[in-house]
Amino acid sequence: MEELVEVAVEILASNRDTIRVNREDKPAGLVKEQYRRLTMFHIQYVLSCLQETESKARNIRAVMVTALYNSVSTIGTYYGNLFQYHQKIKRE
Repeated sequence: MEELVEVAVEILASNRDTIRVNREDKPAGLVKEQYRRLTMFHIQYVLSCLQETESKARNIRAVMVTALYNSVSTIGTYYGNLFQYHQKIKRE
Protein backbone atom coordinates (compact mmCIF):
# COMPACT_ATOMS: atom_id res chain seq x y z
CA MET A 1 0.00 0.00 0.00
CA GLU A 2 2.83 2.37 0.86
CA GLU A 3 4.28 1.99 -2.64
CA LEU A 4 0.98 2.95 -4.26
CA VAL A 5 0.72 6.02 -2.03
CA GLU A 6 4.32 6.95 -2.88
CA VAL A 7 3.58 6.68 -6.60
CA ALA A 8 0.49 8.87 -6.18
CA VAL A 9 2.49 11.49 -4.27
CA GLU A 10 5.20 11.46 -6.97
CA ILE A 11 2.59 12.03 -9.67
CA LEU A 12 0.88 14.84 -7.76
CA ALA A 13 4.22 16.54 -7.02
CA SER A 14 5.54 16.20 -10.57
CA ASN A 15 6.55 19.35 -12.45
CA ARG A 16 6.50 17.66 -15.85
CA ASP A 17 4.17 18.80 -18.63
CA THR A 18 3.16 15.23 -19.45
CA ILE A 19 2.94 12.00 -17.49
CA ARG A 20 3.10 8.57 -19.09
CA VAL A 21 -0.01 6.50 -18.39
CA ASN A 22 -0.74 3.26 -20.20
CA ARG A 23 2.14 3.82 -22.64
CA GLU A 24 0.78 7.23 -23.62
CA ASP A 25 1.94 10.70 -22.63
CA LYS A 26 -1.01 12.54 -21.13
CA PRO A 27 -1.19 16.16 -20.00
CA ALA A 28 0.01 16.32 -16.39
CA GLY A 29 -3.02 18.38 -15.36
CA LEU A 30 -5.40 15.66 -16.56
CA VAL A 31 -3.48 12.92 -14.75
CA LYS A 32 -3.24 14.95 -11.55
CA GLU A 33 -6.98 15.64 -11.70
CA GLN A 34 -7.64 11.87 -11.76
CA TYR A 35 -5.17 11.29 -8.95
CA ARG A 36 -6.79 13.97 -6.77
CA ARG A 37 -9.99 11.94 -6.91
CA LEU A 38 -8.31 8.85 -5.43
CA THR A 39 -9.54 7.58 -2.08
CA MET A 40 -8.47 4.73 0.15
CA PHE A 41 -11.10 2.60 -1.64
CA HIS A 42 -9.31 3.09 -4.96
CA ILE A 43 -6.00 2.05 -3.42
CA GLN A 44 -7.59 -1.05 -1.88
CA TYR A 45 -9.20 -1.84 -5.24
CA VAL A 46 -5.85 -1.55 -7.05
CA LEU A 47 -4.16 -3.74 -4.43
CA SER A 48 -6.87 -6.36 -4.85
CA CYS A 49 -6.54 -6.31 -8.63
CA LEU A 50 -2.75 -6.55 -8.45
CA GLN A 51 -3.01 -9.56 -6.13
CA GLU A 52 -5.31 -11.33 -8.61
CA THR A 53 -2.94 -10.76 -11.52
CA GLU A 54 -1.02 -13.88 -12.47
CA SER A 55 1.28 -12.39 -15.09
CA LYS A 56 4.65 -10.86 -14.27
CA ALA A 57 4.92 -7.10 -14.69
CA ARG A 58 8.11 -5.93 -16.33
CA ASN A 59 7.67 -2.33 -15.19
CA ILE A 60 5.72 -2.45 -11.95
CA ARG A 61 5.81 1.34 -11.46
CA ALA A 62 4.17 1.86 -14.86
CA VAL A 63 1.54 -0.72 -13.93
CA MET A 64 0.85 1.07 -10.65
CA VAL A 65 0.63 4.50 -12.33
CA THR A 66 -1.85 3.17 -14.89
CA ALA A 67 -3.86 1.14 -12.38
CA LEU A 68 -4.28 4.12 -10.04
CA TYR A 69 -5.23 6.39 -12.95
CA ASN A 70 -7.81 3.92 -14.29
CA SER A 71 -9.21 3.01 -10.88
CA VAL A 72 -11.18 6.24 -10.68
CA SER A 73 -13.12 5.26 -13.81
CA THR A 74 -13.43 1.52 -13.24
CA ILE A 75 -14.05 0.94 -9.54
CA GLY A 76 -17.83 1.31 -9.77
CA THR A 77 -18.19 -1.14 -12.63
CA TYR A 78 -15.86 -3.63 -10.96
CA TYR A 79 -17.78 -3.73 -7.69
CA GLY A 80 -21.13 -3.67 -9.50
CA ASN A 81 -20.07 -6.70 -11.51
CA LEU A 82 -18.77 -8.44 -8.39
CA PHE A 83 -22.09 -7.82 -6.63
CA GLN A 84 -24.05 -9.25 -9.56
CA TYR A 85 -21.80 -12.29 -9.62
CA HIS A 86 -22.38 -13.00 -5.94
CA GLN A 87 -26.15 -12.50 -6.33
CA LYS A 88 -26.15 -15.05 -9.13
CA ILE A 89 -24.18 -17.54 -7.02
CA LYS A 90 -26.67 -17.12 -4.14
CA ARG A 91 -29.59 -17.94 -6.44
CA GLU A 92 -28.00 -21.14 -7.72
